Amino acid sequence: MTETQPVLFDLSVGASGGVIRQAAQRAIAAREVAGVLGDADALTVQLILETAAAVDRGLAWAKVSVATTTLVRELHELLDALPAIPGGEVPAGALDDPAFAAFREALA
Repeated sequence: MTETQPVLFDLSVGASGGVIRQAAQRAIAAREVAGVLGDADALTVQLILETAAAVDRGLAWAKVSVATTTLVRELHELLDALPAIPGGEVPAGALDDPAFAAFREALA
């Protein structure tokens, strides 16, 4: 992925990692704000962040490897293992809360 490619949700390649890791951080933070994550999810959260970073590195190559496509599949499975947000969405405005910003910063 190059820095000139368009991205969604204000994600961009930068100091906090690639767009896949940033999207993973956002998905985790949304669950934290919704109050569905607990101590039992700590390992899964860390595996998601590390796997997302590895996917970002794999996507940086000119040709995507089989290993990267396998990691993408694993990343989906890890995200599915996290508790779902009741109702499927975070309440309006919750992502603008300063606590959310602090949590996202802690994940970086």
